[in-house]
Amino acid sequence: MASGSLGCEVIVYRALTRASDFDKATQQLKPIAFRRRPSDKKGLSVNYGCEPHECGAHLNKRHGIASLHVGHVRVLGIDIVSDVPNHANIVGVPMPEEDPERAEQLAGDLAEQARLKLIF
Repeated sequence: MASGSLGCEVIVYRALTRASDFDKATQQLKPIAFRRRPSDKKGLSVNYGCEPHECGAHLNKRHGIASLHVGHVRVLGIDIVSDVPNHANIVGVPMPEEDPERAEQLAGDLAEQARLKLIF
């Protein structure tokens, strides 16, 4: 799939680039893992159609990999849209400075839905 919405059954993976993205002892994801940063122009970056260990392999530093189910993400009123093969963005999450309350609510909801798949 080159571009467009992913099927509800698809599992996507998010590379966790900061040690603070999750609690290593409890393996709980933290909302910071799903807060948009200035570099997140199109949305929150995720991969699909790959193995978890392949997600974000091009990044300098990965502390872990989280998984999300597209259908569950859509229940939050946001979407996951593919832009190139095996890469997509979670769209509809505002930048914290645009709508702090909604940004934090969605970051918390995504953290609750996500599952830690790998720790590096």
